[in-house]
Amino acid sequence: MLAEARKLQEEFIFPRQDVRESIHDLKQDTKKFKDPRMSEASKDTATMAELVKRQGQLLAESAKFDSLHQLYHRSLQENGGNPAAWRMLARDYFALCAADDTQREKSARQIENTYERYVETPTIDWFAVSSQHSAYALVADCWIKCGNTAKAERIAKEMERRTKKSKREAL
Repeated sequence: MLAEARKLQEEFIFPRQDVRESIHDLKQDTKKFKDPRMSEASKDTATMAELVKRQGQLLAESAKFDSLHQLYHRSLQENGGNPAAWRMLARDYFALCAADDTQREKSARQIENTYERYVETPTIDWFAVSSQHSAYALVADCWIKCGNTAKAERIAKEMERRTKKSKREAL
């Protein structure tokens, strides 16, 4: 029901609203979404990623890239413990910044920094390392799209090293 209400809101209300009002409404939805007392949806990462993506689209359309970077920095930081949610957010973030060269590189740098701070852990548990590698592969893909293949190769070597170490510990 919440998804249907959002779809109707996007179709009929957002086009008639000013950007500031739309962003305000989306921020209110995000606050409600994050509060576990308000809804059971706080565990639904796809809905959360969709809310953040919609806010990001509005910010990108109005060329407010500083606000866009802040929005995604906070979202990536909050979802660092869940590599699947982090990947969805990072993929959307990079796609929104892909049109402009400077913004694309800035977003790739921020994605890599949030990965290193919040997703990557020193554990060598094979399952944890595998889920983290899918997120790290996204970081490498971002650098390839920016044209920095040296960083992507460095990331690939690091992934290989961590995989070998986790396999050795698992056996």
